[in-house]
Amino acid sequence: MQRLLLSLFVTLICLTPENQLKAQWGLLTSLLSQTDSSTLQNFSSNQNTLNAGFEIDHTMGNVVWGNLLDALGGSNPGGVLDQGYLDDLGTGYDLLTDKLPGLGLSQVDEDTLLGEAQNVFNIFNNNSDSLGNILNTNGGNLTFDSSNWSLVILGFDGMADQQFGILQDSFGMSMDAANPLGPHDLTGLMDMLFSADLFPDLELAFGTQVLDLNYWELPYSREARLVRLGSVPRFQKRAMDCKDGILRLPIEARWHVEASWSNDRAPTLADPVGKSSEREFNPLVLDGDFAMMAIPVVGRWGNTVFRMITSVGMEFGTYAPAHADYAPPFSLPNRGFATGFGPQMGAGFAMVTGDLVIYTYGTMAHGEMFRTDQDYNFDSKYWNAGIRYGNIVNVRYRMGDISWQTHGNRTAKLRSEITVGIILSELHH
Repeated sequence: MQRLLLSLFVTLICLTPENQLKAQWGLLTSLLSQTDSSTLQNFSSNQNTLNAGFEIDHTMGNVVWGNLLDALGGSNPGGVLDQGYLDDLGTGYDLLTDKLPGLGLSQVDEDTLLGEAQNVFNIFNNNSDSLGNILNTNGGNLTFDSSNWSLVILGFDGMADQQFGILQDSFGMSMDAANPLGPHDLTGLMDMLFSADLFPDLELAFGTQVLDLNYWELPYSREARLVRLGSVPRFQKRAMDCKDGILRLPIEARWHVEASWSNDRAPTLADPVGKSSEREFNPLVLDGDFAMMAIPVVGRWGNTVFRMITSVGMEFGTYAPAHADYAPPFSLPNRGFATGFGPQMGAGFAMVTGDLVIYTYGTMAHGEMFRTDQDYNFDSKYWNAGIRYGNIVNVRYRMGDISWQTHGNRTAKLRSEITVGIILSELHH
């Protein structure tokens, strides 16, 4: 039955180039196969809920794009990449080695993840000087005449509904083909995520976040550092011309993972500020996604090509602080790293002018929480803006709202996030 579904799936999307797109949709199936049967069933139900409630005002893209330009106009928009930052990354790797044994992975899969993390850490260290100075050497290429500029796509909602219908059909077939065995064969999964054929451009990025967090009756704010790893879309795919004469939507996949941290300890009711006299490493928010994007051309102006973005995929988000000392002894067993997972939908637009690519898009996700006795929902809404130049540099701005618990008892408002990334071929396997 699975072979029949995959055969019908390949025929439907009319692959061009065949192997690449087939593998990207196959990667989606492989990611869904890392779940168990209950999680996959809930994922399908949550996708129906998200699809019914999805709503994105694509003109918000102009707002986040303006915020990105303002950030680029300042000094060191991503913060300073100093030795303290690199020391924090080393501490983060040590924390990963401590946490992995509690996730129930096989020894082979543990070794795979630790080996991949160590490789990325080494690449980051080897390129830290170039990354820390990349805006000094290439910032002049990230210029765009945006005075009195904004973009509104007429008929956006109608086109989005049509594209979502096509994407959801293909997404449904990917879910049907999934075999929910739980985490397994992470070596094969890493090979796909770091494949030069599937994702020609991968970046390592550093940056800063401004967060308003809330844990029950304990609101607090943090200015955090972060690290990001992921693909950098090109937004240059062409429509697929099939033998039946019908053009299919151009499709491009994207993925990312990132983590932020603070050098201050988590606050308590007795110490709501939580400032530390000594440097500490305290993870704050982790997140990641994988999505398949439809990116049809909707207009041209001179050498500039305008594209609409619609996407379907999956997202996870983690609220890391444990708050074990919030209200002892009741909160002492708190382990932290509350993680939600669910389907994601997105919409926006992109502009391509030679080596310069500008993109903005919003995403919504709705899912479930892991490792909790309560049926808490996981919900997020993000707005992203980015600008990349060639295969060299990619700068992103993001804002959003995330909830891991009912009644606002575990939330994060991302007031601003700016990352500066370097595109590196050595990240590929």
